[in-house]
Amino acid sequence: MPVFLSAMLVGFGGIIASSSGAALLADATDAARRATRFGQQVALGTTAAFLSSVIAGALAAPVASLLGARPEDALVLRALVGSGGIIAAASIVPILAIRAVPVAQHTLEAPTRNDLVRRFLAIEILFGFGAGSFLPFVNLFFVDRYGVPFSALGLLLGILAVAGSIGALLHGRFVAARLGAIPSIVLVETLSLPFALVAAFTG
Repeated sequence: MPVFLSAMLVGFGGIIASSSGAALLADATDAARRATRFGQQVALGTTAAFLSSVIAGALAAPVASLLGARPEDALVLRALVGSGGIIAAASIVPILAIRAVPVAQHTLEAPTRNDLVRRFLAIEILFGFGAGSFLPFVNLFFVDRYGVPFSALGLLLGILAVAGSIGALLHGRFVAARLGAIPSIVLVETLSLPFALVAAFTG
């Protein structure tokens, strides 16, 4: 029960932070440069994920030695997760320094706006089911299937994050700028499907 409660709180906090951050970035960015800025935001986030994964993997052995446990013990994982929560909480400091951004008052008419919300809701539900069926089990796949040690797992997940950041930069800088936002998203999602299918049968 505590694990599920913790996961729910992390999920709620992450959704609030990501959605409000995306809205702030959209309001503070010119429409012509919005795709590039969002790509840069994703790249910075995934680069931070790379560093955190590598650091967490490297700290597993020292923390285990300090606590008198093994790197794969639950006590060590709790300590690493707890330290990550403290660092995440510290992000409130730079947020307090953000100045208010003037937002245009023009909005879409209610019927058009509601129709768009329904479309995005359906898309996000399907995307969430797909991502939720794959991403949470990537680390278990590497550990259980290939016996990857904890320290190497952090580096491996970090490499995946860096690959994602490079893709986000290239997408925002080149693909979206030339094809437009919606066609570029459709193209990238379509091209990613074969790789997802191959990953399902790997090993």
